[in-house]
Amino acid sequence: MPRIARRHINAAAAAAGAALVAALLLSGYALREQAAATAWVSHTRDVLEASEQAVSLYKDVPLATRLYLLVREPSLAARADAAERPALAAVDKLSGLTLDNPVQRERVERLRRGVQKGLDFNRALRRRPGGAMPARDGRAADARTSAVRASADALIVGERALLADRTRRQRRSARMTRAMLTALLALTLLAFLLAMWALKRDIGRVALAETRLEQANASLGRQKDELQRSNEELERFAYVASHDLKEPLRMVVSYTQLLQRRYQGKLDADADAFIAFAVDGATRMRDLIDGLLEYSRVSRGDDPVEAVDAEQALLRALADAEDAVARAGARVEHASLPVVLACRGQLHRVFQNLIANGVKFQPAGRPAVVRIGARRDGDWWVFSVADNGIGIPPEHLGEIFALFKRLHRQREYPGTGLGLAICKRIVECGGGRIWVESEPDKGSTFFFTARAADGPPA
Repeated sequence: MPRIARRHINAAAAAAGAALVAALLLSGYALREQAAATAWVSHTRDVLEASEQAVSLYKDVPLATRLYLLVREPSLAARADAAERPALAAVDKLSGLTLDNPVQRERVERLRRGVQKGLDFNRALRRRPGGAMPARDGRAADARTSAVRASADALIVGERALLADRTRRQRRSARMTRAMLTALLALTLLAFLLAMWALKRDIGRVALAETRLEQANASLGRQKDELQRSNEELERFAYVASHDLKEPLRMVVSYTQLLQRRYQGKLDADADAFIAFAVDGATRMRDLIDGLLEYSRVSRGDDPVEAVDAEQALLRALADAEDAVARAGARVEHASLPVVLACRGQLHRVFQNLIANGVKFQPAGRPAVVRIGARRDGDWWVFSVADNGIGIPPEHLGEIFALFKRLHRQREYPGTGLGLAICKRIVECGGGRIWVESEPDKGSTFFFTARAADGPPA
């Protein structure tokens, strides 16, 4: 889709969203207004009903009083007395309903005074001894009833005016609510249609991306297979080449060493130096080829993974490194080690290389101390080999397990640069991993993991 069209659609979607939010807010406001208007209409009708009820309850008192005075039946007097309380309660109810309107509240108080006077007058008539009610008292009672009726009518007229106004507001709020809800429905439909369009567009894009991803994965798979075949061929070549080079190199080393022993001191100083260089170079080449052969054997995965006693593997490594440890005046300490799953015949090489590094990479005059331990972590054992040597700069911590990686010159710390790479291959052969933590001049701690022999199978 052209960029301009997409921009216009996005702008329309944003506008529709903003309008939808505005419609929601306005709809909420309209609903609140309609609810308030409806509540006021209901309140006004309650006031009208209470006004009629107060007048009706009051009329029961003078009626019962007239009947009592005609026949002097005590039950009629009791009826009149009992009717006073509901009449006053009805006025109290009206007073509570008109708290929001001072004008109506004043009319209710006028009604209360009229009701109270009428009740007092009729009660006095019932207490007076004698026969029927005199005509003069009858007219007085009727006047008080008319006064109560007039007060109630004034209250009712006021409430009917309020009812008319509040009814108009209610209808106006209802119309506004319907309009807002209609607009909200329309905008919701528009937003839904835009969302469906965007979803359909995104589904198409996702499908296209998935197709491209599948194609990329297939290409990567082919490249991975080709790289794996290339690596396997390279490892076979390295193994064969190293194996084939070992015999002629052994002869070169032997004859250069023989030449050195036979003619050392019999030729001039340059000749002695040349012979020494040849012997040193041939010896280093032999060590390098031996390391490559060992690395190739580990990489080929010929040794199966099985239960290996790490304690015995460490003791074998210490036996192999005994002379080097003694010459350096080093001390190797270790805790009890567990049985783990590792490549058979290879775990001792990990200990041997790490101990050799801890003994070798020491500053002058500092006796080496190497400490070996292990701790359980779920289904794995985490081994640690810590030394007090020269340490490793932080920027090189991620490089030292690479092939031929050396951080120092040959004359400072001799070696082939293969030891840690071999350790990494051996640990990964058993499904574990290896890493190092170090501070310059404070020593290094190498960690590697091996699956516990009593844990679940890998």
